[in-house]
Amino acid sequence: MKTYITKLTLIILFLACAIANGQDAEPESADIVSDDFGTFDLVLDETEVTQVLQMLSIQSEKNIIASNSVTGTVSANLYDLTFNEALDAILRVNGFAYIEEGNFVYVYTLEELQTIEAARRKTQSRIFELQYLSATDADAFVTPLLSSDGESAFRGDVDAGYQPSLTDGGGDSYAWASKLVVNDYEENLDNIAALLAELDTPPSQVVVEATIVQTRVTEDNEFGVDFTALSNIQIGGIDGGPMAA
Repeated sequence: MKTYITKLTLIILFLACAIANGQDAEPESADIVSDDFGTFDLVLDETEVTQVLQMLSIQSEKNIIASNSVTGTVSANLYDLTFNEALDAILRVNGFAYIEEGNFVYVYTLEELQTIEAARRKTQSRIFELQYLSATDADAFVTPLLSSDGESAFRGDVDAGYQPSLTDGGGDSYAWASKLVVNDYEENLDNIAALLAELDTPPSQVVVEATIVQTRVTEDNEFGVDFTALSNIQIGGIDGGPMAA
């Protein structure tokens, strides 16, 4: 009989402790409310990220899939947010990100997302035809802009071989326009295209004009020729100025 009473007492004490502990522990609080305009109000208190994503998925009727590495809690009071704003606010504080593909929203850690994007990136090839800049110089300019996976090749610099002789008729190594071929990621190719557009411009030119003046010296010119008479002559659109005699 004593043994029975002792066991019963222990059971009652155990239940009492469990009830007390249950009353002291505050349950996780989470509430997500959407309105007719498609915006959300979120009240979160140490709520698991996966639980918040599940509630947001139900309220927005969107398919959200999180990787196994997405863990953590969120505490926030957010109001009048669109779906993307709410999702970005929830994930950013924990170092997560998401991508949308079709009807699915995939949530990853930043490291996982970087690995996925790196695997999906593909290089492209683009041909740049040069009008004024030499292919050799162009290649030297674009090399620092290439990624670790980028490559460039060029052709088109004509060898200077022409000499006015019977044995040398000139250079014939390449007769087409200079070209630079670059293989890299799209954003790098855009940067290279912008750079070459600024560099491949016509060089500045200087116009040199000469005029031959013919005169006949007679006895009337025994004291020299008066060149001031040419001061009003217009040469190549440029008016003449005072000239020393």
